[in-house]
Amino acid sequence: MSFQPTLNFLRSFQVIGKHLNLARASEELNLTPSALSHQLGMLESQLGVRLFTRTGRGLAFTDKGRDLHEEVDACLARLGVALHNARSADKKDVLVVSSMATIAMRWLLPRFASFQKAYASIEIRISAQPIDFQHNGVDCAIYYGSTPAPGLGFELLRKVSLIVACAPSAITRDRPLNQPSDLSRHHLLRVKSGLDGKRLDEWGVWFESVQMEPPREAKELMLENRNLVIEATKSGLGVAVLDPLMIQDELASGALVRPLEHTAKARGAYYLVYPRTSPPSEKVAAFRDWLFDELHKSGAAQERSLA
Repeated sequence: MSFQPTLNFLRSFQVIGKHLNLARASEELNLTPSALSHQLGMLESQLGVRLFTRTGRGLAFTDKGRDLHEEVDACLARLGVALHNARSADKKDVLVVSSMATIAMRWLLPRFASFQKAYASIEIRISAQPIDFQHNGVDCAIYYGSTPAPGLGFELLRKVSLIVACAPSAITRDRPLNQPSDLSRHHLLRVKSGLDGKRLDEWGVWFESVQMEPPREAKELMLENRNLVIEATKSGLGVAVLDPLMIQDELASGALVRPLEHTAKARGAYYLVYPRTSPPSEKVAAFRDWLFDELHKSGAAQERSLA
């Protein structure tokens, strides 16, 4: 029978890959570093591959480890959403929220307990369905882009800032990153396209904000979505322009650093979108109020992490 690692092993592997540091991962999992190292050793032994290599500052993914972590991270996030939705009791008022994968996995899901505590009678379900309130049963959506289409009710949640981020290992003596012109020596990581299929040019926005043409010498690595860009950045594959809210934990732990101080304003923003009724339903209004409260808390934490 082929080896099937337990969920505990996969969760440990996920968190180790998140921090690339056994000490910080052990704090999050409430395990000792030696126990976590033992679990990792057993997983590598059973798989027959090395998942990490040790560096002076912690750990770095091997190629196989990076590929596996991307899949495990996505699968456990989907499992978490599915388990959360399955717990829904019939007596609860269900709120179906459409959300992009990045904000759902990296921001919404970790905060669900807070919503449940504040609104015990409402059960949230996250959906990847497009915004079509008449046909797919979605109550509201977290939308990123320009102003939503006419005919929809919407409220601005937050404007998006863009910063340059990379792993500490990406900066070397031969590849410094002290000023924008140094980016010509690095791989620039990009998202292939947005939800509308159009190419996202967040690097273009950032370079425009510093009044500089993108360096022609710089190599690019195109990836399918922001989650993959974040994982590739953590692995030291290159430098990315990212929303600091989506990498708040990595900036706080040191898994990612901000080598250049300049912040650009993204062309898009996050909106809460819902059917145009007056006023929004009670459950949508409750979700809206909770979102604003959590975003306020996250903004304060983000300012501390970037200070």
